[in-house]
Amino acid sequence: MFEALAANGVPSVLDPQVQPWLMHQPQDWQALCQGTTIATTDTEKAYRQQPELLQSTRQMQVRSRLTTPILVQGRLWGLLAVHQCHSPRPWSEDERIMVEHIAEHLAIAVYQGQLYQELQAQKQTLEQRVQEYTQELQDALAATQSAHRTKSDFLSTMSHELRTPLTCIIGMSSTLLRWSFGSFSDRQRNYLQTIHDSGEQLLTIINDILELSHLETGRTVLQSSQFSISRTVHSTVQLFQEKARSAQISLYLEVTLAPDQDLFTGDVRRCQQILSNLLSNALKFTKPDGNVVVRVWREQELWVMQVEDTGIGIPEEQQPLLFQKFQQLEHYRVREHGGTGLGLALTKQFVDLHGGNIKVESEVGVGSIFTVWLPPRSLGSSPAPRTLGSSKAPQPPNSVPAATLNPSGQVVLLEDDEETATLICELLTAAGYQVIWLVDASTALEQIELMRPVAVIANLDMAGSGGLQMLWSLRRSPQTQSLKVLALLSRDSPHLEVRAGEPQADLYLRKPFEPDQLVTDLLQLAS
Repeated sequence: MFEALAANGVPSVLDPQVQPWLMHQPQDWQALCQGTTIATTDTEKAYRQQPELLQSTRQMQVRSRLTTPILVQGRLWGLLAVHQCHSPRPWSEDERIMVEHIAEHLAIAVYQGQLYQELQAQKQTLEQRVQEYTQELQDALAATQSAHRTKSDFLSTMSHELRTPLTCIIGMSSTLLRWSFGSFSDRQRNYLQTIHDSGEQLLTIINDILELSHLETGRTVLQSSQFSISRTVHSTVQLFQEKARSAQISLYLEVTLAPDQDLFTGDVRRCQQILSNLLSNALKFTKPDGNVVVRVWREQELWVMQVEDTGIGIPEEQQPLLFQKFQQLEHYRVREHGGTGLGLALTKQFVDLHGGNIKVESEVGVGSIFTVWLPPRSLGSSPAPRTLGSSKAPQPPNSVPAATLNPSGQVVLLEDDEETATLICELLTAAGYQVIWLVDASTALEQIELMRPVAVIANLDMAGSGGLQMLWSLRRSPQTQSLKVLALLSRDSPHLEVRAGEPQADLYLRKPFEPDQLVTDLLQLAS
């Protein structure tokens, strides 16, 4: 309540002993609740029939009054009253309008005050909910990281506990089949062959799962070396000749290479895996008396591998599913041969890891052609992995347009905080990059010079100034001075202000950062 007195001798109407209903007549309260202004010219005449109300107004020396309601959202919130103390007063229309305007402004102010209080209450509630949701997300992330570590531990255990006995099973069954210690019946020999083949199939599945796990966590690094294409392809195809003969499939090899085109620099083991996966897939889905042809040639710097079969073919609408993990297309022959659906997914990952491209052409009932283009990776100064079709690499014939390809290439992460590193690895792996996580800044330069990634993400606040020293080293080395660097900084980092003469990163990102911002910044650097 608020009251303004014309003189000190005027008694207050805010006396707590005066009850509200003794201020107006009952019919006046009804009118006020409906928004009507009450003008009383002379209280002595108006309240003559109501002694208590008249006594109250005399006590407060109110002889004339003008009262208008303050309505907030249609409800009576308060009253704005103007009193004449010693004499009657006929209230003019202008006075009534002025008082009503003041009451309207007061009502607006009260309503805004109520809204502000509600907003503050909602803000407090929202902050509490955000804190709860943030805690839930942190708990979920911790659970995910724990599950991820558990999966990695399990896969490591499985690698040892399953692969070791499987190797014995495969080796001993193969020994019995080739060098029989006694006579075996046809049924016994068939049993041994089944044991041997099943063991090899199970070992392949385990190896594929382990390989996929390493790729997903960014722990796969290409080991580049110079090797002979023709020798590598011949030895790989030779491994499948026996399988082709057993399946009554003709396996051919066509190598078209000039003498100066035979040497290639890359990860020979991964290149063999690419060809092996394509050959295995072709033989699996080719019927007896069919053909599988492996072709190898060079297009400028690119090594091109092509595997053509006369198999069951792939419907056009199902071809986009070929390189997805754990996908098996609906066909009776697919179900007949089984499989985990990892072979082509791994092949695509290996091709992307090399910065290459793969495509498929297929017709149902006629066969399929898988073609792979691989760029070389020079020792010590290999170019950053590239997606074919971009302005930085030759375009293979009929290749997929660059606009349809996902981000790819290697990214080196220099970070000593495990939680931050795990988050970044998961984000960038999901975005299509191969992440190499390094925790030792002292040996990072040599590895970066060898891998030549598309970008480096470095925490400048690593212990012992390791991140800043790494940035110095990158900018001083002729091989890495133009390499794109995204620097991570904490809010209170001493390196927030870069002084003249100091090495500079291409972009700076403060922690905690938004995941989308990290991916956006990296795309900007790598483009």
